[in-house]
Amino acid sequence: MFGGRLNVQAFEKELTTYSRAKYAVAVNSGTAAPTTAMIATGIGNGDELVVHSFTFVATTSGVMLVGAKWVFVDIGMKKLQAPTRSVVQLPTRRRQKPVHRKST
Repeated sequence: MFGGRLNVQAFEKELTTYSRAKYAVAVNSGTAAPTTAMIATGIGNGDELVVHSFTFVATTSGVMLVGAKWVFVDIGMKKLQAPTRSVVQLPTRRRQKPVHRKST
């Protein structure tokens, strides 16, 4: 995550105003973004995440960094999204959460 630079802090403040969110955190990479989001939502050891097979390495890197495991699911050619039936048919252990196909 970025530190205390004034321009970053100004950007984060502008983003909270624009998005009407309570907080915004600027990060420095496509790995840090999903990793930070997973940490913020409590995803960690033993959790499983459904990851589209059409993705960037940062998606699975973030999953690995928080101690979770990924389960790849194939995507449909028209919408480039995982068909719901593909996700529903996957075996579950603790929990599954979809990850955006572009990861950031």
